[in-house]
Amino acid sequence: MMRPLIYVFIILVFFPAIAAARVAVFQQLDTAEPLRLSFVARKEPGELQTLRAEVAGVVTQLSLRRDQTLGRGDVAVRLTNATLQHEAAQARIELDRIAKEQLRVEQLRTQRAISDERYDEISARYASARKRMEYVEGQLAKTTVTAGVDFFVTRVLVSLGDHVPAYGALAEGYALHDFQLAIALPSSYQDLFSQMDFYLRAADGSLRLLHEPRLATMRAASGALQLIFPGEFTELVLNQSVHIEAHLHSGLVALPFQAVFPDGSGQYAVYTLRSDGSIERVVLVEPQVFSDRMSFRNTAGIGNYLVGVTGVNSHSEAEAILAESGDSLEIVVRP
Repeated sequence: MMRPLIYVFIILVFFPAIAAARVAVFQQLDTAEPLRLSFVARKEPGELQTLRAEVAGVVTQLSLRRDQTLGRGDVAVRLTNATLQHEAAQARIELDRIAKEQLRVEQLRTQRAISDERYDEISARYASARKRMEYVEGQLAKTTVTAGVDFFVTRVLVSLGDHVPAYGALAEGYALHDFQLAIALPSSYQDLFSQMDFYLRAADGSLRLLHEPRLATMRAASGALQLIFPGEFTELVLNQSVHIEAHLHSGLVALPFQAVFPDGSGQYAVYTLRSDGSIERVVLVEPQVFSDRMSFRNTAGIGNYLVGVTGVNSHSEAEAILAESGDSLEIVVRP
């Protein structure tokens, strides 16, 4: 029973080089998973808006229903206002009367049979009557209430036959251009969002780019950074949840922390195996630190990175081995 232990003792004592052999393990960069974040967003409206009547009237046509989308310019409600109709009729009669008088004084003026003062008086009365007519007709036109924007109706507040006061509420809803998708970005990734592309994942698994020029940011009450993607998103219904993916821009790669070697002064490096068999230390360009990994711009064109040295747990010890006995290391490159 003692012989195997004796053999192990002899090997460790007389062949220390074998016992202390180290293997440097490298990982090919093209198999490293690029930084991708996945979020669940929901189609949400902006602020609740109220569709109002600018003038009073009785509802005689109602083209509103819940969960309906009104296009800009679509008729929502028609009102009947007897007072405005009467005023408009009277204004037309008055304008027609003064228009005839204006025509008559124009003829008299050409014959120099009217004073300038009288002509100016009739002209001023005609201009006033025309403005009065335009104003009343404008008010009467407001009895037809249309949607000023593409509008999603969530609640109808009136019925046929109801009397609506001036500026009375007709319906509530949301402007389609205010619809948005919003995600809360974890604090560890907030410095990198400007270097990401964001995609909306469709039901069939395909990705649609969400254009960055429309991206807005705001701070939530919790302090988290909210990224807001405004738009109608007509393929989604209100409050439907969707998946959004964030991908690092091309040229940026992400590595696990075990492959990154900090030097204590704010710089970070990786060790890469070159084609001539040498191990090179490469300082990272534009490094970004995250909770579980680090990204950088691969301007040096590294194709692999050191994962670690067998039997070594600390970065400092691994670097010491690379510096003192790098040539004697066994090299393994994982696909």
